[in-house]
Amino acid sequence: MNAPAPQQAFLAAMRAPLALAGIALAIERALPRELGLLLTLWLLWIAAALLGLAQALPGTLRVALLALLIVGSAALVVRAAWRIGIPALPARRARLERGGGLSRGALSLVIDAPVSDPDAFGAALWGRALADARKLRPRVGALEWQPAPETRYGLWPLIGTALFLGLLIAKTDAPARLSAAFSPWPTTLEGVRIAVTLEPPAYVGTPPRRIDLKGGSAAALDGLAASRVSIRVEGLEGWHVTGPGVEAAASGGRVSFPLERAGEYRVQQGARRIAALDLSLAADLRPAIHFSGEPAVTPTGALRLGYRLRDDHGVSALSLRLRRGKETRDVDLEMRVPPGRGSVFADLTPHVFAGSPVELMLVATDGAGQEGVSPPIRITLPQRRFANQFAQAIVAVRADLLAGAKRSATARRLAALAADHPAFEGDLGVFAGLRAATWRLVHDRRKDARESIAGLLWDIATDLEDGGATQAMDAMRRAMEDLARGIGTENDQSLAAMADQLEAAMNDYLSRQIMAALAEGGAPPPPSAGGAGASVDLGFLDQMFSDLRDRLAAGDKAGAAEALANLRQLMETIRFGSAAPDSEAQARAAAAAEAAEALRAIEARQGALRDATIADMIESSFGSDSGLRENAPPQRALGADTQALVKQFGAAGMPAPQPLGAAGKAMGEAAGALGAGDAGGAIRAQTRALDLLRQAANAAEAAAQQMAQAAGAGAMQPGAAGSGLDPLGRPGTGFGQGAVKLPDQADVRRIQQIRKILEDRASDPSRSEEERGYYLRLLKRF
Repeated sequence: MNAPAPQQAFLAAMRAPLALAGIALAIERALPRELGLLLTLWLLWIAAALLGLAQALPGTLRVALLALLIVGSAALVVRAAWRIGIPALPARRARLERGGGLSRGALSLVIDAPVSDPDAFGAALWGRALADARKLRPRVGALEWQPAPETRYGLWPLIGTALFLGLLIAKTDAPARLSAAFSPWPTTLEGVRIAVTLEPPAYVGTPPRRIDLKGGSAAALDGLAASRVSIRVEGLEGWHVTGPGVEAAASGGRVSFPLERAGEYRVQQGARRIAALDLSLAADLRPAIHFSGEPAVTPTGALRLGYRLRDDHGVSALSLRLRRGKETRDVDLEMRVPPGRGSVFADLTPHVFAGSPVELMLVATDGAGQEGVSPPIRITLPQRRFANQFAQAIVAVRADLLAGAKRSATARRLAALAADHPAFEGDLGVFAGLRAATWRLVHDRRKDARESIAGLLWDIATDLEDGGATQAMDAMRRAMEDLARGIGTENDQSLAAMADQLEAAMNDYLSRQIMAALAEGGAPPPPSAGGAGASVDLGFLDQMFSDLRDRLAAGDKAGAAEALANLRQLMETIRFGSAAPDSEAQARAAAAAEAAEALRAIEARQGALRDATIADMIESSFGSDSGLRENAPPQRALGADTQALVKQFGAAGMPAPQPLGAAGKAMGEAAGALGAGDAGGAIRAQTRALDLLRQAANAAEAAAQQMAQAAGAGAMQPGAAGSGLDPLGRPGTGFGQGAVKLPDQADVRRIQQIRKILEDRASDPSRSEEERGYYLRLLKRF
C-alpha cells in the first residue's frame, strides 16, 4: 500500500534531520573515548603554541610532532567509525524524539501504515493521528554526553588554565604563534626579513624607494616601466622569485629584475610562499613643452630659446625641429632638462637653413621615448656675415654645395681657391683643408658626404675669420654640455676633471677672441671690457667659475646645474671685436625700429584721447555741454593710422605684432561709441585699445632689437633686453635659468669668513666627533 502524498512529503522532510541525528549519535558514542582524547590532544597543542613551547622545539621535531598528531587524529577517527558504525534508523528516530521533547514512538506513527484497509471510522482515526504527528517538530537538540568527573573537574580546568595563561603571555603575537605551530615547514618565518628596493629609471632622477617586510607578509608598490626591482632576504636560504615573466633564483642573497609587467611577484622557498608583492605600472604621460618668449640672438650668433616644460617623471631631452617647406631637420640641444622654465642655446649659423625663414619647434623626449612638440613659431635664422673676403668665397662655395651643386664644378672651384696662395697668406692648414675637401668631393660617395664636407669648409672659413675663436667656442659649449650631463651621474673626481676641461676651453676661447679683436686693428680690451659684446668683469667671471666648483665639491647638484647655466648665458654674451655688418639687414632693422617708434607715438595719442574722453564725461555729469562726439573723428583717424602702420611693418620685413589687429578693432568700437554719445562704452574700448597697443609696441621693439643684432648692427649691450646683464656688466635680476643668487664681493667675503670659522671648529680635536661631523656638514652649504 502506497503512503498518501502528505505522508510522503513528511518522510522526505525527515531525511536531513535523520542524517543529523545519526551524526550526533556517532559523536556522542565517540566522545567518551576517541573524540575526547582527540580534543584533549589538540587543545594541549594549542596551549603549548600560545605558551611558546612549540616554537622552542627544533623545527624538524615540531613538524614531526604535528604530523604525528595529525596521523593519530585520523587513526582515532577511523577507529571510532569502525567501532560505532552507522546508527540504526530506529535509534536515529528515538534521538530526534528525545531532542525535540516528543513522546516515545511519535515519529514511528507517521512512518508506519495500517496492516489492512480500515473501515471509515478507523480511517478517520488514522488520518487524525497522522495529521497530529505531522505537526510535530523533531530536532537533534544538544549533545547527550556527560564527561567523567575526572575529566570535568581535573583535565579540562587544567587545559583551560593553560590556554588562558597562553593568551596572556602571547598577547598580540598569538596569531603568529599559532601560525608557526601549525606550519608544515621546519623553519619559521619569524626571523625572516625581506627588503624590497624599487629603483626608477635613470631619467626620472628620483631616489629609489625601499620597503621592509616580515616573512609571510604582503605589500603593494607601483613603479614606472623599466624600473629595477631588487629583493634581498635575510634569515633564509634557497629562495627564489616568481612572477609575470620572472623566474629567478637568489644569487648572493639577492634577486634583481626589470619591472616590465604588472602582477603578483612571490618570494618562495620551494612551494612555500615567503612574501608577496603586488607590483603595478605607474602612468607616464607625454611631456608638454612651449616656447617662453621670443627667441633672441646672442652676440655669438646663437639663439637663446626660452621654454616651459612640464613632465610628470623627471628630466627630458630637448631638441629643436626646423621646418623649411617640406624639409624638416632636428638639432639636438640638451640631454637632461628638468621640468619648469629655462632657456637653451642653439648656434644655427652653420646650419643649412641659416638665413632662411623657418618654423621652429621644441621637442621634449622623456626617458620612455615619448615626444612632446611645442607649437611652431616662424623666424628667420641668423646668418653669419664674414669680413674676410677669402672666407666669404669659401662660404659661397659651401652654400652652393649644400644647395645641390654638381660635385665636379664645386671641386674645380675649391681647387682654384686652394691655388690662390696669397689670398690666405700661404697658410698650410687652409691649403690642406681645401685640398682635402676637393679630394672628398671627387672620391667620397657616402650619403652624408656633402654635409661633412660643408662642415670642413665652415671650419676653414671661421678660422680665417676669427683665428679659431669659433671652434674654441664650440669646444667650450661641448665641455659645458658634458659637465651638465655629468652632474648627478658622475663621481666627484670625474666632475672635477670635467670642470678643468671647461676652464681650459673657456680660457682658450677668451684668448682667441682677444687675438681676433687685435687682428682687426683694435686695441686690446681692458680687463673689465668685453669689446662689442657685453662689458663683463673678467674677475667676476673667475668668481662665477669658483662658485661652480664649490657647488660641485659640496654635492649641490641643483645649484651646480643652475650655476653652470648662468655661466653659459654669460659666455654667450661675450664677444670681442665686431662682426661684418649686413647693410640690407641693417636697413630692415632701421625700418623696423622706425615702425616701433611710430607705434609708441600712436600709443601716446590713444592715451591722450582717452583722457580727453574721460574729461568730457565728467563735464557732462555736471550738466555742461561736452564735446564727446567731437572725439569721434580723431579716434577714426587714429584707427586709420594704425592700419597704415601694419603695412609699414611689412615693408620693414617683419610681421606686424599680433595685438595690433585687435587694437585697431577696439579703436573702431571706440569711434562708434563716441559717435553715439556712449561715454562709458567709448572709455572701455579705448582702454582696451591702449593695453593692446602697449603690448604690440613692446613686441615690436624687441623684434627690432633682434633684427639689429642679427644684422650685425651691434651685439647685446649691457642693460639691453635679453642680455641678462645690468649696465655695469653684472648679471641682473632673473639672469640664467634658475633662482641662483650670485654673490657680490661683500657676500664672498662673508662666506669666506664663515668657512674659516667652520673649518677651524671641524678640525679642533678637543671637540666631540658628533660636533665636528656637524660642522663638516655645514661646510657643504658654503
